[in-house]
Amino acid sequence: EINHVPPGGMSFARAARSLCRSLVRARAHRLYSSSSSLSPMEHVTLTTPAAGVLVVELNRPKALNALSDALMKDLGVALAHAQQDQAVGAVVITGNDKAFAAGADVKELAREHANREDCVKKACLKTWYDAMGATSKPKIAAVRGYAFGGGCELALACDIVIAAENAHFGFSQVSL
Repeated sequence: EINHVPPGGMSFARAARSLCRSLVRARAHRLYSSSSSLSPMEHVTLTTPAAGVLVVELNRPKALNALSDALMKDLGVALAHAQQDQAVGAVVITGNDKAFAAGADVKELAREHANREDCVKKACLKTWYDAMGATSKPKIAAVRGYAFGGGCELALACDIVIAAENAHFGFSQVSL
């Protein structure tokens, strides 16, 4: 389900926080522990703006959050952590104002994989696909900016998509 915040309506961040709060209300007795054994990751940033809410921010701004092998691995680790952490009631996946995720890292694909099938066979996508499927916690895509190709797939793999006014969705694989 894709929701749109109308002009003059609730701000994007406020809408996402409100939705997260309502999703975790049933788990309100669980408080997130800031003492996590999870080591820092280069391509995703984890924050907890409210009890029970884990925000996973894709962090490759210079590449418009293109989905590289390393970013997908970090995302898989973050989702596995969320699944195991009883204090997490919902996961919000987001990017930055310019891009949620502009798709696959085409430069990396060309350099390291003969084609998409080769990439799948070598399991560069497996960690991310497995983690998305294995995470039973509600996953919310908070989309601002571009969500193209694999970025659009990532958003659609979430249980709920919240789109800001500047969100653009599309599949550019046809022209690749």
